[in-house]
Amino acid sequence: MALVGAGLSRFGVREAGLRELIAEAGRACFASVPALGPADVDGLVVGSVLPERAALQSHVAPLAAETLGIRPRTLSARTEHMCASGTVGMRYAYAFIAAGLADVVMVVGMEKMNLPNMGEAILNAGIRADDVDFSEVHDCFAIAEVIAYEELGFCAKGEGGAFAAVGGSDYGDAVVVNPRGGLMGSGHPLGVTGVAQAAEAFWQLREEADERQVPDARVGLTHNNSGMGEHVVMLYGRE
Repeated sequence: MALVGAGLSRFGVREAGLRELIAEAGRACFASVPALGPADVDGLVVGSVLPERAALQSHVAPLAAETLGIRPRTLSARTEHMCASGTVGMRYAYAFIAAGLADVVMVVGMEKMNLPNMGEAILNAGIRADDVDFSEVHDCFAIAEVIAYEELGFCAKGEGGAFAAVGGSDYGDAVVVNPRGGLMGSGHPLGVTGVAQAAEAFWQLREEADERQVPDARVGLTHNNSGMGEHVVMLYGRE
């Protein structure tokens, strides 16, 4: 199973509506994997938290399908799990493919408060913390990132502050944390964040992350903390 394509709309204060944002990310996603087109996508998962309130738009999964020109033949669903909605959507895609319900699943993160992005499927494998080359963690507050260092095993409990102070999470050290700036640096449009993290993993593992590139990146980890207080973690790798 593999993450084979990714696209991202520009984060920021914009006049664009949901359709325009979906279309922008969709074009980028399909351009990243020329061998696949809308007709090849047989499953769709949309992560979105506040479309009814923030954009006065319900039925966002059908909206995304229509905008992207895809006809999900086996499944179409929306996930809402607050800040982890996008990552949970990626897990749904993995589960659908693993269960044999679909071959190609597109995951879309969508919020009008910021915007959408997408990726396809998942590569998930059991690894150790010291195998991870880069990580996208849920740094909604500065202390949240420090706690994540410890909980994910990048350093011992109680040593997160010292780990950060000596640059343990920076380029050239044990693990690069939040190469795209994290939630605090790049924005946190709720349902989009987890899918944006997956897109970053895709670019890093294909060595297409430009100035953010982690040298010889082979294993990446994404992390969200939301919903009922649980941590939602995904692992990505290349062979």
